Amino acid sequence: MPAQTTLQENISTYELVDLCLESVTVEETKRAYQSDLKQFLEFLRASGADLKPAHTLTISHIQSFFDSQQMSHLKQSTLNRRLASLRYFLKWCFTTGFVEDDQSKFFITKPISQKLPESRLLISEEDSKLLIEVARSSTGTDNVRNSTLIEFMLSVPVRRSSLSKMNYEDLDLACDRPFVRIPKSRGATSIFYRLPVGLVTRLKFHTEHYGIASGPLWRSISRRNEGGRLTPTSIYRIVRATALAAGLPEIGAHTLRHTGCTLAIEAGASIQQVQSHARHKQIETTMVYVHQRDRLRDSAADYINLDLKKD
Repeated sequence: MPAQTTLQENISTYELVDLCLESVTVEETKRAYQSDLKQFLEFLRASGADLKPAHTLTISHIQSFFDSQQMSHLKQSTLNRRLASLRYFLKWCFTTGFVEDDQSKFFITKPISQKLPESRLLISEEDSKLLIEVARSSTGTDNVRNSTLIEFMLSVPVRRSSLSKMNYEDLDLACDRPFVRIPKSRGATSIFYRLPVGLVTRLKFHTEHYGIASGPLWRSISRRNEGGRLTPTSIYRIVRATALAAGLPEIGAHTLRHTGCTLAIEAGASIQQVQSHARHKQIETTMVYVHQRDRLRDSAADYINLDLKKD
């Protein structure tokens, strides 16, 4: 990681910020960036940093800014916005030739929490495969359903409520690029997701095994509600029980959602593609659990490979 980035000697940090803001075309965004960068410059001046020409800006200056007392009372959303503003500034400095190194790609600081909340815990690729294997090897009649359900949650970033509403008719497994339609998700009439090849095979096996040709895709097998639609609570319990059987910590559907996106990033999907895949409005949301940036080639789902041995 480069130790520092040196600004051109014939321009001050104030002037550089003004030039950067001229590149922002959306007025609302420009006002937000202007406010955030002004706060940063005031911090530099108060801390005695040199703002004259030939000022040397380091990542440590920015880290000190976020560690300062004035930032401690701010909401996480405000901190993340200021993080985005400063990252934009660093990226602009590089792309316009004012600095030699792109430090924005190294820019991970305080607003990116080092301790993830329980809803955003991650498990490794090995543990993800173990989770599916444990579900498949269960002696119960629900082993095919549970293993397919878990693999689906790792591959398609949907919430339990949407999973519960899924029907067989939402699947199209016969076309060249199989997909699933998720109905009524967060205000949208429907959302379409590509399906990895391995998951398509599992879904075909799942529907044939239980004789599902219409209606609910994820069904209860218990005598009390046999054939009925699985509830979001039941889905959570399936994931939790399987994790405990696999010797993993207590996890839920959110863990599988975030783990799947991270696996895609690690396999080569770009962070922008995963942002789109997970339907995150802000890139900072994606950055909470992924810290890599690779060139986009195909759908993020194409990079998720959880295929195990055949049944």
